This record gives sequence, structure tokens and C-alpha cells, in this order.
Amino acid sequence: MQRVFGYASRADWLLNGVGLVCVIASGVVLPLMNLVFGQFVTVFNNFAVGRSTPEDFRASVDSATLNFLYLFVAKFVLGYIWTVLFSANAIKITRALRIDFVRHTLRQEVAFFDAAEAGSVAARISTDANLVNQGISEKLGLTIQATATFFAAFVVAFAVQWKLTLITLAVVPAIVIVTAICMAINTAQVKAITAIDARAAQLAEEVFSTIRTAHAFWAYPKLSAKYEAFLDEAAVIWKRKGPNYVVLFSVEFFCVYSGYALAFWQGIRMYNRGEIDEPGDVVT
Repeated sequence: MQRVFGYASRADWLLNGVGLVCVIASGVVLPLMNLVFGQFVTVFNNFAVGRSTPEDFRASVDSATLNFLYLFVAKFVLGYIWTVLFSANAIKITRALRIDFVRHTLRQEVAFFDAAEAGSVAARISTDANLVNQGISEKLGLTIQATATFFAAFVVAFAVQWKLTLITLAVVPAIVIVTAICMAINTAQVKAITAIDARAAQLAEEVFSTIRTAHAFWAYPKLSAKYEAFLDEAAVIWKRKGPNYVVLFSVEFFCVYSGYALAFWQGIRMYNRGEIDEPGDVVT
């Protein structure tokens, strides 16, 4: 296990721990920005209605601006750190997986390479390893960051105004259901495309390995047509990914903006009834 995942020392575990802490902290920063933005709204509202003097207004704006700047710098630094650490760790793991894959592949019987379902070794090393690299570097970090942002946002929202937060929670189940369905469809499509690419790569590998025979019988037109058939089959599945993304993003953004509308509508009513003290709490 240690060889496969590329952990050579405790320093690797320490760096991964630092990267995990940084990605979680980077996700927490965004809800804090919303908290500062809500303070901005309160400051401008108090000055507009005459509750604060120009001196107090300028001092409050300067303080909130500095808070924005501090949060921006923190998010930039934390994002840079976790990106570098996760990427370096993904490269090490992918390298170890490729070495182990080649080592175990060379131990197989000859029949393994003759079987059509075995796929192309070159395609498996390149395509699958790249997918693993992307999955455990950028995508893993973004997933952890989004999860941290999700929970931190609810913590901030419940701390500021719990009743309004419960009202706006109505849009969350729709987002979760649609995202889960679309991601399941996308996963199946990517799996099918990967299998087709493996067959196409296997055909190309066999052609190049028997280039003299292919040239002797002038089989290039048939082999090219067969290879293009694989590409056309993959292209058909790629085109199906478009409507899936259309449904995913359209429903997702519709629910998000509907949540904003519901929060503003109900928040203004609660502010008029005196249930909310500051208008910035509605924005937060």
C-alpha cells in the first residue's frame, strides 16, 4: 500500500495534511466574504437613513474593505498551497500506479494481449492514469473545497438568521436530486467513451505492430474506416453529454436564483415585521 500510493516518508503525510487543511480553510473563506458583504449592506443602509455620520460611515467602510482584502489574500494563498500540494501528490501516485500497472501487465500470459476485451495497454496507461491524476488532484480538491463551503455557508446562515435559512433550504433537495441524476448519467457516458477509446487504441496498436502485413495487403482503407467508426461511436456519446449538462446547469442555477429570490422576498417581510434587525442579515 505504501508503494502504490507513493508515500515514502512522514513528510508526505504531513504535506497531504497541510494541503487538506488549506483546501478546507479555502472553502470556509467564501461564506465569510458573504458575512462581510452583509455588513457592507448594513453600513450603507444606516448611512442612507441617517443613522450614522459620514465619519462613522467612512470608518466602517474602511474596516469592511480591509476585511475583504484579508479574506481575498487568505483565499489566494490557501488556494495556491493546496493546488500545489495536491498536484504534486497526484503526480507521485499516478507515477506509482503506472509503474505497478506495467509491472503486472508484463507478468500476464500471451493470451491476455490477444484478447479483444483486454484493451490497449498504451491507452490504459495514458488515458486511465490521466483520469486518476485529474480525479485526485484538482477535482478532489474542488470537491473538498465545495463541501467545506457548503457546510460553512449553513453555519454562517444559521448563526445570522436561522428562520430565513430554514425557508431557503427548500431549494436544496431539488439541487441534490438533479445533480445526482445528471452525474450518474455523465459517469456512465464517460465509462462508455473510455471503453471505445481503448478499442480504438488497441486497433491502432495492432496496425502499427503489423505494419508490414497491412502494407502488403493494402489494408489501410478498411483499417482507417474501422478506426473512424470507433471515433464516430464515441462522438455520438459525446454529443449526448451536451443535453445532460444543459439540464444540470439550467436546473441548478434556476434553483440557486430562486433561492435568492425567496430569501429577499421573505427577508424583507421579516425585516418589516421586526424579526430581522439589520438589512445586511438578509443579504448574508
